[in-house]
Amino acid sequence: MERDGKAEKFNHPGFELDLTSFGQLYRSVGRKDLLVLTGRLPQGMNPALYGSWVKAFGHKDVRVAVDTSGKPLEWALKTAPWFFKVNLYELSEALKIKVTALAQVPRLLKSRFLPHGLIHGAITDGPKGAIVWENSLVYSVRPPKVRTQKLIVGAGDAFLAGYLADWKRGKDLKERARWACATGTTVASTGIMGFKPKVVMRLIKIVTVKRI
Repeated sequence: MERDGKAEKFNHPGFELDLTSFGQLYRSVGRKDLLVLTGRLPQGMNPALYGSWVKAFGHKDVRVAVDTSGKPLEWALKTAPWFFKVNLYELSEALKIKVTALAQVPRLLKSRFLPHGLIHGAITDGPKGAIVWENSLVYSVRPPKVRTQKLIVGAGDAFLAGYLADWKRGKDLKERARWACATGTTVASTGIMGFKPKVVMRLIKIVTVKRI
């Protein structure tokens, strides 16, 4: 969440997973399906769980997107998911280095991500925008200035949802980045319970997207 311009971490520890359902889930998805692993794992769960699922579903050629934090993110990144979305704070935790600005991301792409199979992802920094990439194609996306809620919850989730929705529609990376940014900014502006598609359509026209 974000309050007074500062990002803070406040996540529910998560509900217990019924791992007996894994077999049913595994059987229900197939080649080129999209599976999203998002949120914090419940307390006491093996932090490598998401990473093991990325591997397992990868064997079936399932596209796995990951949006998590802490140790689960650290383990998941080692398995090179099809796509991942994190903010600077979560990235710093996972890489064990201090990443304070989006300007650092292009260097990390060349040194830490692309050489290790992390060829598709997004790094966000609230109102300062995001870096989105797929292979060697990289875009910087920046939202317009809007009046935001005092307590911002769910903007990152909306960014991910917007990105994947546009990917499902077959849009190119530039348009995915634009749609994701507009969707996330809408939630920051209206609140997650007051989401208005009309606001997305207005903001998408003034989002700035630049290739880097």
